[in-house]
Amino acid sequence: MSIFTDISAALDGRLNTLTNKPPIAWPNAPYTPTEGVLYLSVIHSPTQTVTLSHDQTEAHGGIYQITVYAPSGSYKAQSLSIADDIADHFSAQRTLTYNSRKVKIRSVSQATSIRDGAWYAIPISVDYDCYTVR
Repeated sequence: MSIFTDISAALDGRLNTLTNKPPIAWPNAPYTPTEGVLYLSVIHSPTQTVTLSHDQTEAHGGIYQITVYAPSGSYKAQSLSIADDIADHFSAQRTLTYNSRKVKIRSVSQATSIRDGAWYAIPISVDYDCYTVR
């Protein structure tokens, strides 16, 4: 498998182990939010691959964004609690492994919440690095 597929699998796998998680809208998979039901949405944004040294070590970085969506006007406390749980869940395990690739979590941050139509959204960004030798 490609490095990008392995990184996504490691991050997706970690999110899937979150206890009491709401439904998840995965990238490129059909999902229709249910009115009044909190859910998560995932966006994986790999960044530029950089060769670091003469031994051809490559750094693959990116941001794995999980957004908590709650119905506008309600569920604020619950959505903040879930956002905190997600941040703690990714911070608790700083190295994820998939197919012998090690994905190192650099930081986890919560952005300002926004109202998006009928939804109240809280984005959580997981910054990561993964190193490979060519």
